[in-house]
Order: sequence, then structure tokens, then C-alpha cells
Amino acid sequence: MVDVWADSPLALQRTVHVGNVLTYSFSAEDATLDGGPWRSLVFRVSAVDVYGQDGAQSQLSASNPAPAALLGLRVDPEFNALSFKCTRPTDPDFAGVLIWVSTSSGFTPGSGNLVYSGPDVSVWISRLQDGTPLVHGTTYYVRAAAFDLFGQDSLNVSSELSATPLGGEIILEALTGSITKNQLYLDLGKQIDSIDDMGAAMLEQIMADNTEREGQRQDVVLLSKAVSVIKQLVGDSWAEATQRLELESRFVDWNNYIYAGLEVEQLTRASADSALSSQITTVQTTVNGHTTSLSQQLASIDGLRAQYVVRIDAGGAVAGYGLASGIGTPSAFFIRADKFAIAAPSGTVGEPTDEDVPFMVVTTPTVIDGITVPPGVYLKTAYISHLTADRISATDLSAITANLGTVTAGKAQNAAGTNYIDFNASGTASFLKVGTAVDIKANGSGIFARSIVDAPNIVADDTETTTIAGGTISGLSPSDSWVGNPSFGIPSSFELIIDTGITVPSNWYTAPSDMYSASVTISGGNSHPNGGCNGFGHAEVVLGDGLINANYAGNYGTPYPVDNRVYIRYRWTWGGQGSAIRPSAFDWKLVRL
Repeated sequence: MVDVWADSPLALQRTVHVGNVLTYSFSAEDATLDGGPWRSLVFRVSAVDVYGQDGAQSQLSASNPAPAALLGLRVDPEFNALSFKCTRPTDPDFAGVLIWVSTSSGFTPGSGNLVYSGPDVSVWISRLQDGTPLVHGTTYYVRAAAFDLFGQDSLNVSSELSATPLGGEIILEALTGSITKNQLYLDLGKQIDSIDDMGAAMLEQIMADNTEREGQRQDVVLLSKAVSVIKQLVGDSWAEATQRLELESRFVDWNNYIYAGLEVEQLTRASADSALSSQITTVQTTVNGHTTSLSQQLASIDGLRAQYVVRIDAGGAVAGYGLASGIGTPSAFFIRADKFAIAAPSGTVGEPTDEDVPFMVVTTPTVIDGITVPPGVYLKTAYISHLTADRISATDLSAITANLGTVTAGKAQNAAGTNYIDFNASGTASFLKVGTAVDIKANGSGIFARSIVDAPNIVADDTETTTIAGGTISGLSPSDSWVGNPSFGIPSSFELIIDTGITVPSNWYTAPSDMYSASVTISGGNSHPNGGCNGFGHAEVVLGDGLINANYAGNYGTPYPVDNRVYIRYRWTWGGQGSAIRPSAFDWKLVRL
């Protein structure tokens, strides 16, 4: 009989009567059925006699530690991504690897930064755990651990590695530098660079034939060769096939060196953890010291990313374009050239002129239509359905005709900054300002120049000529025309009613109508020989009002005041100092509000 103990604290998981046998197997599947698996087990075994009596138990402890720390760890920068590789552990129950990535050095691995959990030891990493894409220029820190079929516990986590994803420079470097054999070619060394015995013999025979043919001209060498080399290599855990084709022709004399060549290199390689397929084609000519070459590179790597590059080198001036894309990363297309343009399929014979090109990208200052434009994008004519821009700078925006809809702006002003509308103004800050003439604040208050605001709103003004003795000033005896200091025995105040000639509608209180304000000032008269005096003048707008019937005219004549007529009532009161005055003229003004 076998008892299986496990867990912490130690507990009996199962009891098995194995019968008349001396062996027993307890698998990971058995442990899973019992609620495990567990890394440590205790087996207690006892014999049972024919009467069912148990003998003394013997005990055996067994353990299955977690896989050791990963070996051969490597994290390489890729296009907006990282590639992770390690040596596959040899543990028979190895189940996979865990990979954690963070932007912080010294981070603690956990569920919040786990980016991969699976069986692969070659992993393409393009996003953080929360789905944020990896970006070039940012350093990422990586840790990893292996786990087995018994679970993801007691992990031996690796030390920290770091790498910074590449951006467009992965293509630009290919465009700038020479396109050469893949590094795997270099690993093969002489096996790929050498020409086999048959090719060497062919070359020697060609050279001998040409030397004999040109025997009378020792200063001239003509050479042509065609060499094809195929290699197939197989290692313990990888297989590789390569092919190289070279075609070239040369003409050499004392004064000239003329060369034309074509080279094609192809490579495929596959292993347990990676795969590569690439091809590089180069054509080159040299005449009188001038060399131009064109190279094309195609590569597919690990089923995760691919790259295509075309490069032209004309005497050291390099141009070309490249396209790269990877699983889980944005694709990119780069052009290295002084000018990139789009022209119509028909037009000027030969290279299109600037007049034929509606769209152009220039990387150096370029003269277009007689104007030197800086590096950037040139559009001859553009129709833009929807434009979103942080800043628009234009020399001239005259003759604009557009339905602008809703315009979101901060501040519109003239060149001097004296006239402006500030859409961000608040409180007492100026919202609308026109020099010193108009200043409207954001809170609704403001200042207007008198010549601008008052003149259009003056509805009536005049000079009222009268005297106190004339009887038009109430509160005075007609025989007494002086007002001022009451110690002189005269009134200290008087009141004047001025007819403005303006009549408001009879339904002014319900219908839209004008409202008025008035001002009155003494403009003529006499002051007492003792020096005269000043007082306080108060003007207010009043309306003629009342109730009359048909009998009024027969008894009193023309009604006064006129109903709904606008009058100004002016009251003057002695200021408490001085002697007396005798006013005879009053200037007044009625203003529409």
C-alpha cells in the first residue's frame, strides 16, 4: 500500500493498493487530479499481509525543482520592437518561458509587466502588458524565467537585460551604408567567399585565352567571368543553403579602366528557434574613375519581420528607399533623396520640370518657380477637405472666400497689437480693443470715445433761453429773478421744464421703444456783484401724462403738458456758498440709451 503526501502543511493526497507488485508510478497528471502538482512529495509504503494487516511504513521523499535560470539570454533591438532569445532548457518537463518588460530599471516581475507566457524561446515583443506599443528611443528592461509542467512557482528569474527599439534608422542605415552579405555569411567565412576548384580553373583558362588573343597589345587586358557557387550546410540544430552568382567584364589599358559587374547572393537558414531568408543583388559600372552601383536587399526574419531596401551610390552620393514591417509593429517606408515628387504620367519629355510637378518633398533648399524654398513639402495647388494644424504661417492670406463655420482662436490682432479681439479674455481683461477709442472688457463693461458713441445717439439738443423773471422757472416770484444765498432774501433753488419735442409711442411700456437720458447746464445769465455762486444741477427725463376728456380744450385750450411727450426737468439748488446768480440760458441734450 502506498500513501502519497504533499502540500504545506503536509497532507495525505491519495492511498493506493498496488497489489502484488514492487513498483508504483505517480505522474504529473495524477498530481493534477489530486489538486497539485506539488514540487515535493512524500511516499509512505507498507506491506499488507493476506489478513489485511499493514506492516511498518517506509518513507521516501522526492522533489522536482523548478527549471534553472535560463542560459543564452539575448535581447536585440528591432524596428519598434525587441527580439528575445534564449537556449531551450533540457528539462524533460520544460513547459515554457515567462518574459517581463518594464521601462524602469530594477523593476520587480509581476502580472502587471508580464508580456509573454508560452513555449517559445524566440519571442518578438512589440507591446507592454497594458497594450502600449514599444517605441524607438525608449529603453526597456527585460527579465525572464523558465517554468515546467508542475507550474509557475519557485521561479529562477534572470538578471535584468536592456535594449532600445530602433526606429526609421534601421532602414536609413541600410540606405546610407553598404548593402553587404548578412552576418551569417560572415560566419561561414571562406566557405562562401571562395570560388570552388572548377570555377578557379575556368577563370585561369579565360585569362590565358585573352592573354594569347591580345598578344600583340601588352598594354590591354580584357577579362570576363561568370561564376556560380552553391553551398548546402547542415549542423546539429540548423540547416543552411547559399548561392552566389557573379558576372563581370573588364577592359584595362594604360589610360582607362572600364568595369561592369553583377552579383547575386542568396541565403536561407533555419534552426529550432529562428529562420532567415535573404537576397542581395548588386549591379555596378566603372568608367574613367567614375563608379555607380545599385543594390537591392530582401530579407525575411523569423516569420516576424521583413525588410526591402534599394540603394544607389553614384560616386559617393547615396539615394534609395526602404520598406520594413513586423508583426505587432507599425510598418515604415523611408526615402533618402534630395527630392521626392509626383508628376502626371504624360507631360514633358524626360525628367519633369517643376512646373509639371504638383507635389514635391525636398530635403535641401531648392529653387521652385523662382523662389528658394526650405526643406519640406511643396504643393503647387491643394484641395484639403479637412485641415487640422497647430500653426499656420502665411505671407498673404488675402482674398479668402470660405464658410469658416466655427473658428476656435486665441487672439486676432493687427501687426502693431493695438487693435485686437482676445477670445481667452476674462474678468476685467480687454475682449475687444480699438486703440484708445474702444475697450470692451470680458465682464461686459467698457470705454467708448465720446465722438464715436454719443453723436449717433443724440436725439435732441438746444439752448433754452429764458429768465427767472419770465415766469418759466417755478418756485420764484415773477418780480424776483435772482437765486442763491437765502440771506439775500432770495430763493435758494429753482426748477425748469424743457420741451424736447420728442414723443414716445402710446404703448411704449409693452412695445420695443427707446429710453432716454438728459443733461442740462446753465450757459448764460448774470452773477451778483459780490461774486455770484455755484449750485447743484439735476436733470431727469419725464413724460407728459394724465387723463383728459373732450371738455378740456373748451375750458383750458391746448393740453399742457402733451401726453407721452418727453420733457427734461432741471432743478438747481444753491451750493451753500457765495451770493446769487440770474440765469438766462440753458444748454440741454437728450440722449438715446
